Amino acid sequence: MTSNVIILVDIDTNRLNQIEKLLQNSHIKVDKFTGLAQAIAAYENSEASVLKWLIHIAAIQPDIQKNIALLDYHQIDINSVELYVAKGEEKADLADTGALRIWHFLDEWNAFRQSLEEEQTSLPVYPEAMQGNKTIAKLDQLTSLLRPHLLFCAPKMRQALEMLPRMAQSHYSVFIGGETGTGKEMVARAIHSLSPQKSGPFIGLNCGAIPENLIESELFGHEKGAFTGAISNRKGKFALATNGTLFLDEIGDMPLALQARLLRVLEEKEYYPIGSETLTPFNARIIAATQVPLEQAVQDGLFREDLYYRLNILRIQIPSLRERKEDIPLLAWHFLERAFKETKRAKPYPRLSAQVVALLEQGRWQGNVRELRNVITRLAVLVPLKIRVITLEHMTQYFPEYFSSSMTSQKEDINDIDLAVETPRKKDLLYVSPNEANTADNIYTKNVRHDNMENGIFIPVGTSVDQAQKKLILATLKAQNGNKMQTANLLGISERTLRRKLDEITDIPFSTQD
Repeated sequence: MTSNVIILVDIDTNRLNQIEKLLQNSHIKVDKFTGLAQAIAAYENSEASVLKWLIHIAAIQPDIQKNIALLDYHQIDINSVELYVAKGEEKADLADTGALRIWHFLDEWNAFRQSLEEEQTSLPVYPEAMQGNKTIAKLDQLTSLLRPHLLFCAPKMRQALEMLPRMAQSHYSVFIGGETGTGKEMVARAIHSLSPQKSGPFIGLNCGAIPENLIESELFGHEKGAFTGAISNRKGKFALATNGTLFLDEIGDMPLALQARLLRVLEEKEYYPIGSETLTPFNARIIAATQVPLEQAVQDGLFREDLYYRLNILRIQIPSLRERKEDIPLLAWHFLERAFKETKRAKPYPRLSAQVVALLEQGRWQGNVRELRNVITRLAVLVPLKIRVITLEHMTQYFPEYFSSSMTSQKEDINDIDLAVETPRKKDLLYVSPNEANTADNIYTKNVRHDNMENGIFIPVGTSVDQAQKKLILATLKAQNGNKMQTANLLGISERTLRRKLDEITDIPFSTQD
């Protein structure tokens, strides 16, 4: 996967080279083309992450609307397209270009660079382990061995799995603990694939999903006529797992009576199928797993202590996804691309924006990796075909039960205010001094003093984020005599973002200017 790219289209090769030099100072790859059709053909099937299509106005004239439609036809996100004119050239009719901004490129270079820096905060985030050929599988031996079954880069996950290859080489039982959805079965499959039994079958049984009166038959099999409904001989999981691995999931839910028989089989390596008088040898590796704390189950008399120690010879405890947040981007990309392939979606696939990845990292994920996989799969199915970047708006639209629109919009607004307050040259714009209150109880009252008001605004503690941002924007805009470009520069945001926020304010008490 290539790095972020700006596609530069201009019929003047000298100007192409001049602008390329300016853009390279932003440490972004630039690809130059002298024609729009040539640029589209080069990137139509590319998996590169295109940050901007920067196009000189002459490259889409004389039929501007036709060429804009051409961009849309080739599924190019119109929000990534910027038009520009060179020094001395007139801007085209804005009506012809729709919502596309036209820059006086060299004259407005600083404003464009600031806009570009803001756009970079919304770029798709590619986990380092998935960039180009530098895959996580090539970083070290452990991740290379386990990658067919497990994806991880978090130190806590590495610590949990670092002894897995050595455990796999033995014949002893392994017990895997961890919350539901953490990937216990995938760990068991990784053990099997690295074990001497890897050429044999991997047989799994969820002990909690089978009725108590049937689980014994599932494990040991039965003879014809052994009980009502046994119309033929049937092999159990023990027989099917011969020379391989038997994975007993949710073993904490196994009935006590069956636990005694399982212990006997593990000790003696042989068993009787139900209704049979012939001993059947047992030769398989046992891996057990449960989300139930077996130590507590033993103390409560719900699990046999002798069976617990027989299964718990080797142990792996899988951390929850909340404890390995570093793995969330890696897993999200993996599940997203897998879902796109399964739905036969054409490349290039949409990517997750930085804000979406940050939102996923903040999730509670009570269902762990399984829940994350289900969320990403739903996203892959529902996201529109023409988009290139999956944004916060998609998350709030498709997952209202996870991410409310008010929560994400508030998060964006908080970030915008932080930009305005943290910059030293703008710090006087927000003046709040609760420490000057007579008492802590009076923080919300008029007893808070605020001298120095000529250099800023007063925002009482408890003001909503929306109102605080509105006050900040309007005060700055008024101080700049309504000049939007100067206001945007002072607030540390792009003029486009400022315009969007002003559109949401219906009661501006003074005139503004572009």
